[in-house]
Amino acid sequence: MSENIQKSRLQNIIDQLKGCTYECKGGRLENNVAFIKLEGMADHIDMIPVKSSTIAEIGYDKHRCILRVRFQNNTVYNVMDVSRETVADMIASPSIGSFYQKIIRPRYKAIKAEI
Repeated sequence: MSENIQKSRLQNIIDQLKGCTYECKGGRLENNVAFIKLEGMADHIDMIPVKSSTIAEIGYDKHRCILRVRFQNNTVYNVMDVSRETVADMIASPSIGSFYQKIIRPRYKAIKAEI
């Protein structure tokens, strides 16, 4: 089975889970770390290369407000609830790596992506 078909099937399961009203003690399913990791396995965010000694690429999902960051060591993080304006400020900053360390990292929840 091709990787695209697998991701499509996984995305269908995720969409079905989102449609249910399940809520556990920890809150809504969409806020569950395991569910977020599952979404990360199915989604596709277009990445663009950036000039930085620490960050290789960034991408943004405007529908879910997720900033995806691939570091030079190939580690990938999904940063949750980041506004478009913040991403635009990051891209326009003189140092994308410094912006990430000073603005993004202390203020937003980042989850390591299994990509």
